[in-house]
Amino acid sequence: MSSVLRLGVLGIEGPNARAIVDAANISSSVNIAAVAGLDVDEVTEFCQEEGIELRARQFANFEDLLECEEVDAIYVNLATRLHKDWVIACAASGKHILLEHPMAMDVAEARIMVEACRRCQVALLETTAFLHHPRTKAIVQRIAEYRLVPDRIEVCLAFPASDQFLDGLREDDEDPLGVAGDLGWFAARWGILLFDVPALAVSARRTGQDLLPNRPLAALCHERGQKEHFNDYNTMSHQTRKDHSINLSPPAEVQAIVAFGNGRELHMHCSYRLAFRQRLEILQSHSKTLTCNDCLYPARGAEVPATYFLQTHANPPLQDLDHILLATTQEIQTPLKDQRICMLDAFAELCLFNHREDIQAKRQAHFDAAINTQLIINAILVSANNSGALVTANLPANTSSPIPAVLSRPRTLSNQASNDNDFDSRTRHNGIGDAQHHSRPLPPEKINSNGVIRTIPNTNYHHHSSNTSNQCVSPSSSTTAKKRKQRPVGQ
Repeated sequence: MSSVLRLGVLGIEGPNARAIVDAANISSSVNIAAVAGLDVDEVTEFCQEEGIELRARQFANFEDLLECEEVDAIYVNLATRLHKDWVIACAASGKHILLEHPMAMDVAEARIMVEACRRCQVALLETTAFLHHPRTKAIVQRIAEYRLVPDRIEVCLAFPASDQFLDGLREDDEDPLGVAGDLGWFAARWGILLFDVPALAVSARRTGQDLLPNRPLAALCHERGQKEHFNDYNTMSHQTRKDHSINLSPPAEVQAIVAFGNGRELHMHCSYRLAFRQRLEILQSHSKTLTCNDCLYPARGAEVPATYFLQTHANPPLQDLDHILLATTQEIQTPLKDQRICMLDAFAELCLFNHREDIQAKRQAHFDAAINTQLIINAILVSANNSGALVTANLPANTSSPIPAVLSRPRTLSNQASNDNDFDSRTRHNGIGDAQHHSRPLPPEKINSNGVIRTIPNTNYHHHSSNTSNQCVSPSSSTTAKKRKQRPVGQ
């Protein structure tokens, strides 16, 4: 068995593909073997700029990359709405998958993708590079050694997006999860990693210019004569939004509280409008605080060791304002590493050593973490679109419904008793997990050698649910390519 993973790149739009190729060029465990895009000239130019034109095969058709026998794994760099179809196709072709975040449109899609990978015995890893940095592992180890059971984790992530980026976000049908699926995905992963248990419930709100009227969406639709109540902007067409003057564009700024049980909470604030920040605080009552001011991307890159700070509070709970003892702060350095290379090395291990029992356990752990993260993101969106209602963020493994359920309505509904019963029933059946709103017509199916149904997605056209005439639109003219080029956040 080869010790080097042969990686193919599916989709070259945006900065993320270049970041992965740059890391692979340095990594000793991964080699870029092929690149596929929608235009042969763009693929050629991409390979020349990255210095891989002599060793990487070039395709202007995604299907050819799946058929390439010189590729062991595929990095999927496509719009979120396309993830499910292409992950299933890659798995059925026997290719391991490195997937851009967020994983899927909803929990139903995420579970289908995980099951396809499990049945085909391939690895699936989403691009959360910070999880593989030595500093992250050092933080987890420090918490275990010092028995620092966190009471609260606070994550603040933001970068000032351009007006062009925000305008594209409002009209985007391809990546409708907005900042919740981007920066929110990272924040949720910190909570899952450090609490090490699934989340229970979420309350979230849009903030800044994303503020909705202080009433649930179902009530708004009812007042405007809408026959069907929508509780999720993913299921609402652009025409419906326009007709009823409802601002349900993908969120550009959200605040959320995620409850993990036993009083433990993740507080997250994610924004495309504020100044750049990436701060993590791990708080323990009356004792210690662990702080990291660059928790996603080390501020000084890979040239200087990444650091975090451990603050010890010597004083008991404050009782006398005249006796406030100052805390001691310790700066802790971690080994010098590039986190993207660490991620690729970890991915190569998952792919190349399938026979090891610990690898099977690691694959399952990544599956579980991805599903739990998707649950949190979907619950955030449901809650934010219902004025902060408390929404479930965990589901039994055998449940047939992937829809987060609203546990309680916001207080602003107390004087709207006439809408209460209708709101409850509608909210439980029109959530983000309604997979029928996200499915697209696919070409004929094939059966691979593993007995798994293999469906090759259409590379030239995709279907827009808001297009009532059922006309097909070329991906090159859609918002997918535009957003990938503008999106300033990588792994």
